[in-house]
Amino acid sequence: FGDGSTTVLFPNTQIFLRQMRVATFPWGVEPISIILDQTRGRLRVGAAQQVAQGNETSRPRAFQVSTLQLVAMLAEGSYAIEISGDATQVSVRDGTALVSAQNQTVKVGRSQRTLARRNEAPLAAMPAAQDLIVNGDFMDPRSRGWNDQIEIPNTPGAPAGRLSNSILDN
Repeated sequence: FGDGSTTVLFPNTQIFLRQMRVATFPWGVEPISIILDQTRGRLRVGAAQQVAQGNETSRPRAFQVSTLQLVAMLAEGSYAIEISGDATQVSVRDGTALVSAQNQTVKVGRSQRTLARRNEAPLAAMPAAQDLIVNGDFMDPRSRGWNDQIEIPNTPGAPAGRLSNSILDN
C-alpha cells in the first residue's frame, strides 16, 4: 500500500479494497486511510510504521479490516485475520488491534487473539497460542476430538485390542 503496509492473501481468500487514501503532497493533513472488506479466507496484514520525514510529524493512519462478524482497527504491527464458518478470528503477532462487534470493543495486544461469531460480541483477549490437537490430554471424554477405532491386524489369532484411559502415578 502507499504507506508501506502489506497484505498477504492465503488460498481461497477474498478481499475488497473499499478505500485507500494517501495525500499526494507532504503537507496534506488528511490521515492515511486503508479499508479492506474480507469475505472469506485468511490474510496476514503488516501495518507499516509511520515515520516522520525531515521536520514533519508523521500523519495518522486508519487501517481497518471488516468482515461479516467484526471490524478490526489495526495499529502498526503484524496481524492474522481468518474467517472460518460463521466466525472471524483476529490474532496479533505484534501491535494492537481494536476489535468491535455488536457495540462492544475488545483491545487485543501482542501474542493475543479474539474471536467473534455472527451476531455476538468478540471474546475477551486470550493467548494467541492454540492447541493443534483437541483433547490432547484426554481429560474430556475421548469422543471430544478422537475417533475410537480399533484396527484388527491381518494376523490370524491376534487379539482385537481395547481402549482405556489409565491413570499414571508419579
